[in-house]
Amino acid sequence: MSDGSNFSDDSSSDEKEEFVNNSSDKLTGDIKKNWSLGKDFTKNKNNDDEEFEEILSYLPPVPQSHNSGMISLDLLLKLASHKVSQELIVLSELIPKAYDQSKKISLVEFSFVAMNLFSKILALVKWYRYFKKYRLCTPIQYFLDQQSQIFRDTADALCGIARVELSGARLPYFEMQSALNNIWGYFEILPLAIKKRFVPEPPVSKIDQKIVLSKINQIIKNRLSLISSKIPVGITDLIIKNGTVILKVNGEYEITLTLLSADVNEKWTLLHITILVEQHDIGYGTKLVHPLQLHNIHQHLQKLMNDSKNPINTMHNFMHEFCLSIQLDVIYCEAIQLIQKQYNRKLIIEKYDIEDGKLVISYWPKYNDKKISPSQYKLIITHSKSISFHGLRVYHSPYRNNMPQLDTNTGRLSLNTLISSTTTIRAREKLEVLKKKLDKVNPTSGTYISGCSLETIKFPLLNNCNLIEEDHLSFGVNRFTGKYFCFCNISESDENILNLNNILNNNGNIKELQRIINNIRINLLMEKYKKIMGLNYLIVNEAVLPKKAKEFLKDKEKNKICIKFHRDLPYYSIFLFSNNCNNSVSISQYIIFKNNCNEVIILPFNEKYQDSSKNEIDDSKKFKFLRNISSEISNVIHLPNEIKNLILVMDMSVRHLKLVEDFKKKGVSLDPINLMKPNDCIKLKINSIPTLHTKDLELLKYIEKLTVFCDNRANLLWPFEFYIQNIPIIADFYNHTLVEDISIKNYGKRNFILANRTSSSTACTSASLDIISTNFIEKMAICSMLYKQVLHFSKYYYEYYRKFCNIKIFNFQKLIVAYGKNRDQLMFLTYKPSRKTYLMSFGLGSSKSFVTGNKENYESHNGNFINVHNLILPYIHEMTRKEFFLKDVIHYLINTSDGLTCLYKSIKPRLISTEAFGQVSREMVFYNQQFQLELFVIDEHSFQLANGTISLGIYVFNTKYVYLKDSSYGEPAIIGLENFLKFYVENLISKSLFNMTQIEKNNYFVTSRKIFRIPLEIFEKITSINNTFKNYSILGKYIYNLRSFDKLRIIFSQPKEKTISKGCNIRFNDFQRTSYYIKVSFQGATMINGSIPCKIHFTVYIEPNTFDIKAKIEYEGTFKPSDSDIQIAQEYFEKMLSNGNCPQGVYSFINILRLTYPMSFNNLALLMQLEMRPKINHYYKLSLDLVSNDHRNADQTVQYSPSFLIDEKSFRVLIPVSLRPQIRESKKSKSVDPDRLKLNVVWDIKNNKLTLHKPSTDLMKYMNDKIVKHNEMIKDTSECVIESCLRILLIDHLKEPETLT
Repeated sequence: MSDGSNFSDDSSSDEKEEFVNNSSDKLTGDIKKNWSLGKDFTKNKNNDDEEFEEILSYLPPVPQSHNSGMISLDLLLKLASHKVSQELIVLSELIPKAYDQSKKISLVEFSFVAMNLFSKILALVKWYRYFKKYRLCTPIQYFLDQQSQIFRDTADALCGIARVELSGARLPYFEMQSALNNIWGYFEILPLAIKKRFVPEPPVSKIDQKIVLSKINQIIKNRLSLISSKIPVGITDLIIKNGTVILKVNGEYEITLTLLSADVNEKWTLLHITILVEQHDIGYGTKLVHPLQLHNIHQHLQKLMNDSKNPINTMHNFMHEFCLSIQLDVIYCEAIQLIQKQYNRKLIIEKYDIEDGKLVISYWPKYNDKKISPSQYKLIITHSKSISFHGLRVYHSPYRNNMPQLDTNTGRLSLNTLISSTTTIRAREKLEVLKKKLDKVNPTSGTYISGCSLETIKFPLLNNCNLIEEDHLSFGVNRFTGKYFCFCNISESDENILNLNNILNNNGNIKELQRIINNIRINLLMEKYKKIMGLNYLIVNEAVLPKKAKEFLKDKEKNKICIKFHRDLPYYSIFLFSNNCNNSVSISQYIIFKNNCNEVIILPFNEKYQDSSKNEIDDSKKFKFLRNISSEISNVIHLPNEIKNLILVMDMSVRHLKLVEDFKKKGVSLDPINLMKPNDCIKLKINSIPTLHTKDLELLKYIEKLTVFCDNRANLLWPFEFYIQNIPIIADFYNHTLVEDISIKNYGKRNFILANRTSSSTACTSASLDIISTNFIEKMAICSMLYKQVLHFSKYYYEYYRKFCNIKIFNFQKLIVAYGKNRDQLMFLTYKPSRKTYLMSFGLGSSKSFVTGNKENYESHNGNFINVHNLILPYIHEMTRKEFFLKDVIHYLINTSDGLTCLYKSIKPRLISTEAFGQVSREMVFYNQQFQLELFVIDEHSFQLANGTISLGIYVFNTKYVYLKDSSYGEPAIIGLENFLKFYVENLISKSLFNMTQIEKNNYFVTSRKIFRIPLEIFEKITSINNTFKNYSILGKYIYNLRSFDKLRIIFSQPKEKTISKGCNIRFNDFQRTSYYIKVSFQGATMINGSIPCKIHFTVYIEPNTFDIKAKIEYEGTFKPSDSDIQIAQEYFEKMLSNGNCPQGVYSFINILRLTYPMSFNNLALLMQLEMRPKINHYYKLSLDLVSNDHRNADQTVQYSPSFLIDEKSFRVLIPVSLRPQIRESKKSKSVDPDRLKLNVVWDIKNNKLTLHKPSTDLMKYMNDKIVKHNEMIKDTSECVIESCLRILLIDHLKEPETLT
């Protein structure tokens, strides 16, 4: 294919192809040609060629560079063949491995793709026959591009001219003043034709408007004054303003008129008409007259006024008749709407005559099955014939004064409102008639009419002034049907209500009305009783009653209620309801239960109007007091609280009877019950308690008026109340007298109440009564036993012990005694009847000075967190085995309170790890952790303060002295105890250790089993917590230092093969030790030249007087650090390593002492000083990690080893340090030490270079780079780089460097 191919290569045509007609509009000038391709191509081929050539002659020739790219047919065939061959190669690889079904699918897909490809080529070949027509697009596009380029060149040229040529152009002078005068209209020579066309006329001023309107108003007033006597009366409002007059009839219309001249014969001009008739129920406030209809009325009314001699009257008569017809039609439409909706089958339209203007509506129709007929109640709406009133008038049938009318003044007509108002008045009439009937039924009932919008008659069903809304029978009149209806809040009396409605609407007699109301009254009471009883009791059927009860109730009233007090016990109550002749209700109540002899008892209870004979009821003298208790009461119990009280009284009566029998079974004698008051409390008289001996019943002699009753207001309680005389002791802890002790001072006796709870069940079961009686007997036993002890102790208390303790509470159930200096230690004493033993416990409370409000003696800080006597509680309980023990217990508590409190306060529970020390110790270490100080109780007077193998015996007997003794297991282990006590007791100060002779040393640090007595004040001094000793007391610090020195002796005396391990190449040349002194000698590290510069003497000893552990470091040889550096190293050992808990740390410290290279010891001393006293301006705090726990043993336990290592072959030193922020940031982290940065620093001795050992993270690499840069800065100096390189890491917060992307 080429651009010059001939269109007629193939003259044949395909019949299946369709051609689309194309049209070409005007291309150039006046040439207009149309050409098309039709179905008959062969006939028009020559014409089309000529037309094509003619069009091309008008188009510019297209250069070769503008022609679109072409592709030859052979290239298309090559590409298609290549595509098919590629698919065949793929098929040849995949088909042999595929299943038969997959082979078929692959072949079909290949054939489809190949056919589709060659079909597209065939379509292109066929399309090429018509390609000559489409070649026309290329020259047309080229022609349009030329035109676009011409426009762009022109625009560029004009822009260039404007920027270059016009910059020097000048304009001639213009007459600006004349032009402005012409524009604003001040130039008088302007032609009139131009002025009228372009200059507007000046508007009329507001002053002229007011003058003209006032003149028109005067003309209208003059005209109206001439016809004032003829203006209709119905026009209520006449307003003249703005040159118009407004005539208004309320509720009908409003018309606006004017006069166009002052001539007397000038006709009125009608400007506007407004219809004021509205109906919001039908039209929802929209206009009832269509604007087109109103326009016709406007034209017709204007014509009538022009033809009339009295136009105002003519206008009014026309509009009045029109508005009345609209009002009546609106009412009729509303009536139809009401009948279709809420008044369906309740309204009847009897007549509607639009010509006569009359509408008759009947309400409250008569119903005969499904048919309805008009009743006597009618509304007649018609045009009024009255002279004074010309609107719509409503006539009511039957006639009655002051009946409602339509509101025609506002125009808002509402038939619904008219019917509602009318039926309300009619309903009031019917209610007054019904009230007269009800007054005949019960003249004393007090019937009244209540309500405002919906009036009802309230008929009281009960003869009582305290009636609620539910106790009334309400009567009303249905506003839609006019029938009576009654309602009451009773669900079971629907049948009676329906019968009552039928009698009222059918004019029934008074007797039937009275009978049905009596039935409703009974149903009301039964419903109220069932509602309240059903909350706590079970309402049962008569069939479940015992046989004797069924026979008794056979001839009784049918209206009855049977309740069961407990689901599993035969315990019932019966209520019988009956009518009386005086329009009242009689309620008979009976109790049915079984006594202890399993006999069924039927008793009347609280009966009113009793009709049954005495022969029908069990004539038991024992329960005769239950009969006819409140027969004088005339009112029926109907209020909820009264019904609840009635049931509760019945319940409690049986409970009291059963409780009396249960007490008698357990040997408690009782006085007879008050037969006239069954719900009164029970009076008891206790002569003995089965669980106590006679000698323990001293309290029973002084008990008066012991009573018990059942209190079931909230939970079921049985309070026992009594008075006690001869109170042996009174609480005197408070300055004021307690409420319960006021009666003791005034009357010599005290009121006491014991509240007994039963189980969760509120039923009167044998088990629950047994719980009550048992609890009472146990509580009385508690009172008796406590009274016995307090009575014996009271004479000693008021003679002596009152000076040292106070009674805080004594209520016969427990005794609380406050003792101690501040009376803040409490002893609690009570008695346990089931175990026949006393229970004693100890606690803490507020001090007496604080309770009494004495602020001067108030201690702001109280270090007691526990009463120390709780530790020896088992030994104190042994004292309670005596008959009278309270005196001995109080005596012991007073004597030991201060001493034991000081001893306990000296101990702060603190755990220390024993894992590291256990790896080098010969001692048996059973636990990974242990307390630094432990207190052991031997007996009530003997105690031991222990730390490891060291144990100090402490003995407390009185309030003046405390006794101390070395109680260590085996040989005495507490050295210098006598001189330690002399230092604080006698202020005896000894010489320092190195100024003593050997004999003086041995005598000073001697051990013995002597018992030393010290005053309590000195003991309090040495046991008080001292913040300078890390919250240790002086005595605790003394014991702890002795144990730490003992550990150090074990650490330094280990075999060589155990101490020399993993780079810690330590050789002790000399080793000396005593009970107070340890000295080791070892050589310094080998120098680079192979020489050993010095020998180090390391001494650890106990300082006399204070018994603190001290260190002394001495260098012998060519190398000797400065005294200040040695002093820092000694201080570091005393603060960090003298406790002996970390042997590996001690070995690392010895390695530090061996580091004798130039300035290295000074640098490490500076690091120790930074650890002990970090600088404020540093972000991080540095610490030396002297112990490594990175290794594990075979049993997966941690292997501790020294971490400060010296490689004397490669001359490198491993210095492990940790960096921690001085202010912790990760406060909410669950990790143990989340902010710690652990650094393993390696110091190359030969090159004096410091680096990090194998930095793994980006932060570690960043820190290593920072150290290396600092090394480069100070490499020329001869100073050691350890301290300076590490110090630069402490200043700022170290973060991982941000990577740039």
